Amino acid sequence: MTGEKNKKRKSASLEDLGKLMNPDASSDWELARVVKVFPDRKFGYMDSKKHEGIHFRKRDLINNNIPENNFAENTTFRVQVGFGDKGAFAKKIKLADSSELKKIKTAHHGNEEKQSFDLGNFRLPKDTTKNMNYDAIDNFSLRFNKAAYCLDGKFEIFRKDKKNKKKILFELKAKFGLKESEFRQICERQKLSLKNIFDDDLIKTLNFKPEWRLILGLGNPSIYEVSMTLHHVYGFPYIPGSAVKGIARGWVIQEFFENYKKKALKDDSFCYIFGSPKKSAAGERQGCVTFYDAYPTSVPKIEKDVMTPHYIKYYMEGKAPGDYYEPKPIQFLTVGRKTCFQFILAQHRKVDTSFKFIFKNKDIEYQGNCMEVTEKIVKSALTEHGLGAKTAVGYGRMAEN
Repeated sequence: MTGEKNKKRKSASLEDLGKLMNPDASSDWELARVVKVFPDRKFGYMDSKKHEGIHFRKRDLINNNIPENNFAENTTFRVQVGFGDKGAFAKKIKLADSSELKKIKTAHHGNEEKQSFDLGNFRLPKDTTKNMNYDAIDNFSLRFNKAAYCLDGKFEIFRKDKKNKKKILFELKAKFGLKESEFRQICERQKLSLKNIFDDDLIKTLNFKPEWRLILGLGNPSIYEVSMTLHHVYGFPYIPGSAVKGIARGWVIQEFFENYKKKALKDDSFCYIFGSPKKSAAGERQGCVTFYDAYPTSVPKIEKDVMTPHYIKYYMEGKAPGDYYEPKPIQFLTVGRKTCFQFILAQHRKVDTSFKFIFKNKDIEYQGNCMEVTEKIVKSALTEHGLGAKTAVGYGRMAEN
């Protein structure tokens, strides 16, 4: 008897915890559409406007006098959502009326029709594919790199039916599993961790967003022809600190040293900020500024784009270029203009306060202490040169937010 009470108490406490973690949970009836069923294991998942991955069992239908043939994907139910140790589940379930079917809007796809997948097109182990709920994958890095979809022997980001152009066979949709506030929390946590190490005057925080689109990691190794730099834990697009340092260093060499690296290494200011080898004005040394990874401050906007090389045989086989070659469209993903990134710079090595950092040409003059000059360099590099791939044709140019 005591064990029975403890079991009930544990179940109640887990449900209370679920409500605290998900304030949107309620006992109201809501429309939900089945997104995945496992016939052999007799359970499935459904999505509603408020909740995703609502667990239900085949016997829930039988207990509520719902015909078993409704245990199928795309069936719509009315449910009351509860929370247990395994997440959201259907506490009560009814079959939706025909008049309600048009009202259903799932949390992930809005008004759009659910995509139906041929599980054989996921190049994954059979047992993984069998138990995988694709729509529940909320880490975009896993979606992009692991749960890739293959059509006609080629991994695709987007594919329309050749006969019916309105029909989409597959579309890789961005899903991050993080709320707007959680992106801000990640950025704040990054800043707070650095404030525990450095004095406030040795840290600079900048916020920039793309003027149009930003391409990150286009040439990285990938099962697709193109790639994208995604955080290995959070799954969102980010800008590595090495890329920020690279464009800042490259911009300085181009603007102040006539694009000549050896000339830059003869300058003390350049060597102190970016570091230098033995054969340089300052000798072998580490740069005094650390450039940290830039994280998005809000939910990133992912946009599809396409490039169409016309002279493939010229580039790949060395044949003469000609307009008679068939163009080959290549799809790739970009970060949209509304995505703001937080850039952080920190001075981790002390520099003699009497030393003045100076960069000067006939049009520009930057001088001041280490962080003041570095901040100006990064701002100019982001706004004038741009970041990522295809900057020569307008991608990657940033604007201060």
